[in-house]
Amino acid sequence: SRKMDGFKDKIGSLKSSLSFGAAAGVASNLIGRVVDGVMDLKDEAFAASDSLDKFTQTMEFAGVDNSKIKESQKVMKEYADQTVYDLGDVMNTTAQLAANGVEDFNGLTQAIGNVNAVSGGNAETFKSVATAMTQTIGTGKLTTENFNQISDAIPGASGKIQEALKEMGAYAGGDFREAMANGEISAEELNTAFMKLG
Repeated sequence: SRKMDGFKDKIGSLKSSLSFGAAAGVASNLIGRVVDGVMDLKDEAFAASDSLDKFTQTMEFAGVDNSKIKESQKVMKEYADQTVYDLGDVMNTTAQLAANGVEDFNGLTQAIGNVNAVSGGNAETFKSVATAMTQTIGTGKLTTENFNQISDAIPGASGKIQEALKEMGAYAGGDFREAMANGEISAEELNTAFMKLG
């Protein structure tokens, strides 16, 4: 970074000392773009490295085996590359699911992303749905607040999730909202519904 900053300064002084007119301006502009591009790559690399460190630390603290951590890193990188989702968001979701005792943390992260995608969601709504899912898993049951967060982010999925839960026998009777308010729908049942849909 320091070398790049110094290089930019040298280019600036070179441009002012040489009188090549338009040609010098074009050359300086092109080099400036290259330097800016390298600086952007540096920032992206730092962010990816930071996400990876957090991911590894969280997974290790959750007691996940080192070989599974490495496998998960590979799977999540491939998934992020194939989708619009940010690698940091995908890895953060996976690590939180693992920390909350979800066995198939890779599969559930991808299921959340897939349900989000087919419901017209984007990278921002993925974060919202993932947060609601990890909160649900943390409390052990689906709350009205968490379901509202999911349905606000991806309204197209609301009916499908309810339908999947009903088919699984997650709640008795026909009133989904009442069953949810009474704590009848477990986090595990919601996970299963997402895995089925995703």
